[in-house]
Amino acid sequence: MKSYNFVPYEFPKSKDGQFFIGQTDNDILRSRRKQLGLTQKEVAERAHITPMQYNRLEQGDRSLSSCSLRIGLAVCAVLLLDPYAFLGYTVEQPDPASMKPQETFEIFPSKDS
Repeated sequence: MKSYNFVPYEFPKSKDGQFFIGQTDNDILRSRRKQLGLTQKEVAERAHITPMQYNRLEQGDRSLSSCSLRIGLAVCAVLLLDPYAFLGYTVEQPDPASMKPQETFEIFPSKDS
């Protein structure tokens, strides 16, 4: 299984470093795409969506939070954006060490079962 790495998004600062420039979701998509030196078409191809679908996200005609899970995760993966941080969600996860092993099962149950 492929693992993904995300790069925290830093909001642009004024030249004197005192002010952050607020951005909408579509501004963040555009800014990160440009940071990565990608065209809209390249992002769409890598995310396996049409250029029109990506263009609608970047233009603000459609929000990332209202698109399908597959599209949202794919776009975030291409643009190295953590979907949880990008959407502003904080999720409390259980400790992975608390997981029990996956149960096993018989593929071909015996006739006695």
